[in-house]
Amino acid sequence: MKSDGPSSQDFDILRVEDGKSTPVKDAVAREIRLSVSLDGKEIAILSCSPGAEKYLALGFLRSEGLLEKPEDVHSVRKRGDRVSIRTRKGLSKRKRSSIGVLTSGCGGGVTFRREEDIEPIEDLGFDYTIVFSKPRILAHMREFLARSEIFRLTGGTHVAALSDGSTVLFTFEDIGRHNAVDKILGRCFIEKIDTKDKVLLCSGRLSSEIVQKAFQGGIPVLVSRSAPTSLAIDRARRLGITLVGFARAKRMNIYTYPARVSS
Repeated sequence: MKSDGPSSQDFDILRVEDGKSTPVKDAVAREIRLSVSLDGKEIAILSCSPGAEKYLALGFLRSEGLLEKPEDVHSVRKRGDRVSIRTRKGLSKRKRSSIGVLTSGCGGGVTFRREEDIEPIEDLGFDYTIVFSKPRILAHMREFLARSEIFRLTGGTHVAALSDGSTVLFTFEDIGRHNAVDKILGRCFIEKIDTKDKVLLCSGRLSSEIVQKAFQGGIPVLVSRSAPTSLAIDRARRLGITLVGFARAKRMNIYTYPARVSS
């Protein structure tokens, strides 16, 4: 899905290095504000990178439990800085009255969910016999980070990717790590990609919200080159997700369900 504009913008800046000041042009990651509406009701305003906005909106609504099946989606339309999604049955009156408009910043995520609303592990039915190769996971981490064109140009984005254990299927970049993951989830959702045997690769910190998104997207293994938080580990243990942090060079830390990762 193409965006309406470039992902970076050049600015005239003054670069100071070794005590010397030099006027240069610097590429900076673009940030836009995207309005997401469901059945005519504005749900959220997301700060994000341009590109794959429809996937972002679908992934956000799916991870929040507001979309259940791709067959329920009647239409997805993008006009300017707004993505409007219509469902076949329409958002229930109860949901309409319980949801306000949420505004996200580029550094964090927003969520409607409370801890007590998270469903138990049995409801998802992850397959614990699926095993992924440790060397292959590390190789995929190197590969998907090398694909981060906007980050290499600007240093201002996060990247997420989906792997099937043999190859990196696709990647998305965004100024927000939550957004990059939602773009992955949105594409999987609307294209009916089976995620029960996939790995979600991330460049940023693994928070409890990222774990929740992986769970909602049906992805059993979550890997990042960065650290997890304590709540992320607790939630991954509760939801049956294999959580891997500090996956870089030849090392990784496996925090939960290590049997899914072979040497």
